[in-house]
Amino acid sequence: MNVSRKLILLVSCLVLTLSFSPIGSVRAQETGPWAYFSPDPSYIYINAANEVSVNVMVRDVVDIRGFDVRVNFNPSIVSLESWAFGDFLTDVGCSNQVIGADYIRLVCAQTGPLPPQSGTGSLFSLVFSGVMEGTSSLIFGNVELSNKFYQSVFPGKTDGTLNVVNTTNFQYLPLIMNVSIQGVLDRGGIGVALGPGQQFGMAYTGTTTDTPGNNLSLAAVVLDTYRITTNQERVLNVIAELNKTFTLASGATTVPALRLAAGNAVWTDNVIDVHDLTAVNSAFGDANLNPDADVNFDNFVDGRDLALVGGNWGLTSQTAYAAWLP
Repeated sequence: MNVSRKLILLVSCLVLTLSFSPIGSVRAQETGPWAYFSPDPSYIYINAANEVSVNVMVRDVVDIRGFDVRVNFNPSIVSLESWAFGDFLTDVGCSNQVIGADYIRLVCAQTGPLPPQSGTGSLFSLVFSGVMEGTSSLIFGNVELSNKFYQSVFPGKTDGTLNVVNTTNFQYLPLIMNVSIQGVLDRGGIGVALGPGQQFGMAYTGTTTDTPGNNLSLAAVVLDTYRITTNQERVLNVIAELNKTFTLASGATTVPALRLAAGNAVWTDNVIDVHDLTAVNSAFGDANLNPDADVNFDNFVDGRDLALVGGNWGLTSQTAYAAWLP
């Protein structure tokens, strides 16, 4: 046991030294206050609910008390049924409210004593119904915010897309996958998600079974192109940012086999590094101290778990699945 402890300490020192080497890259993001639609794209299903609620969102704003927002849409494709205030501002009243054939403009502000709001949230929501199949852009004709000093703030903005599709045109096929975890015998219980589809916006989720070969089957999936993601503890997950897409079509119903990389005890960060090593070392010999440290799911935290962390040291979701092409 003492020899094992010394070995763990030696490996820890080595890995801690390596951990100061940079891993991966930082992805550039839009910065500053921003206005956008959510969900985007949105979908209306004719012959189904035939309605969708779209939020007009702001992000990274500071001390905002009011807004003047105009949204344009295509009335030959969609019809605006109603609107409602969102969750960002409270005690709101409108000095101007105009609903035209192809737009809505709201000029509103907080009227009560509550302080201005900062952060991210919905200014208001719009409920649309479908008129005919097609695509309508949701375009910000104007986005002007008012801060606590009654000064105008003009955030960046991203226009949206609203698709109207007819469910009677849907065609369905089964989708089949073979999903496993490195170093783990039990193949069951792995969560997989598809969607939303690029053309019709449908989404699906499934869970694998503990069977050899293909172990996930979704019986009736609309023919479309889907982004595949996983949600499994203690592994590097296939995340949305990887944009791993699969087009379900006649003759293409089986996704290439996927083996998830193990060793990610702190599994929400999708990188195997010193934090994972620390988790395994801290729970070494007793899985009850931290079940996530049992990265090979055998109910023990031992050298096998340490080997998975060390063997996959430095891996991220981006590097682990770079070669996997669904």
